[in-house]
Amino acid sequence: MNDLRPTPDADPIATLDALATALARLEPQLELWLTASSHALSERERARRAAMHLRLQASRIVAVLDAGPAQSGPAPWRGQERRGPNRATNVARLPERPEDRHDRDAPGPADWEPF
Repeated sequence: MNDLRPTPDADPIATLDALATALARLEPQLELWLTASSHALSERERARRAAMHLRLQASRIVAVLDAGPAQSGPAPWRGQERRGPNRATNVARLPERPEDRHDRDAPGPADWEPF
């Protein structure tokens, strides 16, 4: 039966390089489209849809290449396993709390404003 899944290329970097070269060759045609408005609307719409699809794929490629190396495996061990008051929470696996307190105390009566 026909397999419609894409097959991975042997060298994806060469494929990306060829795509960049092909896109650079489109520059004269884009300049022509900017100056001439006599092209058929259906042709412009087809080109616009292709460009939107290309933008989506390019953003995915950039996101993958800009991402750091994937972390595999469990979180690093941070010492003895401590249990919270309800004994269901492993406190050692909770993220560290920031140093500055986000929930500051309420201002005193000297700072209150009258109604």
